[in-house]
Amino acid sequence: MAEPLLIAEGLSFSYGERCALQDVALDVRENELVAIVGPNGSGKSTLCRLLAGLRVPSTGSVQVAGSDIFRTTARERARRVAYLPQDLQVPFETSVLELVLLGRLSWQEGLALATDDDLARANRALEFVGIADLAARPYGALSGGERRRAAIAMVLAQSARLMVLDEPANALDLRHAWDLLARLREQQATAVVVVHDLALASSCFDRALLLAKGRVVTFDAPQIALTEATIEAAYGIAVHRVTTADGGRVGFLPRA
Repeated sequence: MAEPLLIAEGLSFSYGERCALQDVALDVRENELVAIVGPNGSGKSTLCRLLAGLRVPSTGSVQVAGSDIFRTTARERARRVAYLPQDLQVPFETSVLELVLLGRLSWQEGLALATDDDLARANRALEFVGIADLAARPYGALSGGERRRAAIAMVLAQSARLMVLDEPANALDLRHAWDLLARLREQQATAVVVVHDLALASSCFDRALLLAKGRVVTFDAPQIALTEATIEAAYGIAVHRVTTADGGRVGFLPRA
């Protein structure tokens, strides 16, 4: 079996005196979707920034395609890992197409203008998220959900081998959230995705990493990792596991 595309081992990180992550390990295989779930403050966003090479861990290592992510140049890192933060800061006068083309910067030389290939990839990304008709519109004129989809298109246009997406479904309605993950699976994308919706995590991913207080509770297939016991341990709330009539989708409801 081929080596995983991403291997993270022994990751720890602190903000001053506060330990945000301790001894976190995970791997991601090619064409695999991995969910990161856990309560607020459990270290999900910090882990994303470490995996994307944007923060250096106190201890531990991150390898992508066999190379230490912290020893690569910014350009090479961007070609390997595309990162979507929770809140993307964009000048409101920027057009949607201009924003998406920013994802192509790591593939351009110097101050070169966007190539035909860059434009084609940007337009395909906009079609993927369903907002090709908004390409010329200013980012500031979009709704919250449309802005999020534009940001996702920018990451897709980057054409990196791995995507690290911190709450990409934030501000998306139910249909668009499910559709996004279904499309990523159809395209055989490789991605680590922070989600709060446990139904999405249970039904749309190959594996799920459950964090609590900066530590890994479990990392396995969703049906093994996300159970009534593990969710109660991580979130501190008793839940019932529920499934659809066909057994295809799983969710959790608080116990009365």
